[in-house]
Amino acid sequence: TFDGVAGHRSVEERWRAMRDSRAGSFGVIAVCCLLLVKYIALNNIPDAVLGKALVVMPVVSRWAMSYAIFAYPYARPDGLGKAFKQATRWRRFTVATVVTFVVVVFLFPIPGLTFPLSALLLLLGSWMVAMTMAAYLKSKFAGLTGDTYGAINEVVEVSVLIIILVLDRLGLS
Repeated sequence: TFDGVAGHRSVEERWRAMRDSRAGSFGVIAVCCLLLVKYIALNNIPDAVLGKALVVMPVVSRWAMSYAIFAYPYARPDGLGKAFKQATRWRRFTVATVVTFVVVVFLFPIPGLTFPLSALLLLLGSWMVAMTMAAYLKSKFAGLTGDTYGAINEVVEVSVLIIILVLDRLGLS
């Protein structure tokens, strides 16, 4: 996705860059930065919260991906992500949202933070990151693709860790 975002190219050229199985320089830089930020965030989350963060992080990021699939158009006439887009309905998205909300509200409360304020702030922050990234990628690719769904997932995962760190440091009680 980040190889496709880089440079001043047409939409078709961006898709072609994403279909190339070789990693480009922007893709390598993006992966290195993502892994570095995840490593730093995980090392700074307090032990009392780390287990819950490791459960909540993938749940929220997968919800963000389902939000992007549901809310934004698919870019290409074909592709692996198109099957997910075609299968997305209000009912499935609602179930995903309810499950995510329940998991976050019941597993996430940080000791000392007002329940469920921390969970609501985490969900709101994650949704804002997903919405902003999906809108940006839609503008670059004339819609979203399977690759962009995965990029949204990864960025929201690291965003969840950062939000947890911020909430813990602020001590919102």
